[in-house]
Amino acid sequence: MHMEEVSTPSSSSSFKFEDWPIGKLLQESSLRWKDNTTHEPVVLLTTGGMNPIHMGHVAMMIHAKRELEEVHGKIVLGGYISPSHSLYVVPKCKRNGFPYLSTHHRLQCVSLACHSSSWLECGAWEAQLDAGYWPDFREVVTKLKEFLLSVKTLPTTIRVIYVCGYDHYKRVGLQGGLRIHGTGVACVSRWDGNVIKEGKTNEKLHLFSISNNIGTSLNHLLSESDEEEVLVSIAKSLNKTNDDDDDND
Repeated sequence: MHMEEVSTPSSSSSFKFEDWPIGKLLQESSLRWKDNTTHEPVVLLTTGGMNPIHMGHVAMMIHAKRELEEVHGKIVLGGYISPSHSLYVVPKCKRNGFPYLSTHHRLQCVSLACHSSSWLECGAWEAQLDAGYWPDFREVVTKLKEFLLSVKTLPTTIRVIYVCGYDHYKRVGLQGGLRIHGTGVACVSRWDGNVIKEGKTNEKLHLFSISNNIGTSLNHLLSESDEEEVLVSIAKSLNKTNDDDDDND
């Protein structure tokens, strides 16, 4: 298939999305965080082409949040889904023969997917960076951590946990953690034939193995009427592009 950029009449290169929307995070922090709690406050982050985003991406974040809170004793105050920079996504689309959705449209779709969530947001810093290169996920983690520390009303102990699948975790060598102060990794396991491929939890390195039960989170997600409306909104938005809805992530 010939790779082409797919955009919409509503796409505008002059429109800029907020790098790290803060409203939901401040709301969750005011409702759920108490200074005397023994539970560590965290914010989740995942990256990827999101070309386009699908509900599996959202379900992965919801599932990671649930396990980090119920199994590992964290308080998840917020989460960001960060579409990758076009300098990364376009070559990937060319290699795999997939259509490429414009940066604006990918951000638009992620914003729609997060719209009815009380804690998830679209992170646009990575995709909108105008520096002549695409930032590695480690740089995105660092930038988010720096931003959170600049918000005086948030806990200073807040940790950024990078959420990814097992394949990415293994490929980029995250078995030893991110090695960035105030961060961590949540590796979602993958069922591969007769074997579950998973990371190993190491509290000292802030590594957390998340079970392969995303289907449960996805079913819960689809049972919510508001989320169904989001699905329809995304589908309508994507239909405007005449995209064949190939999944390349």
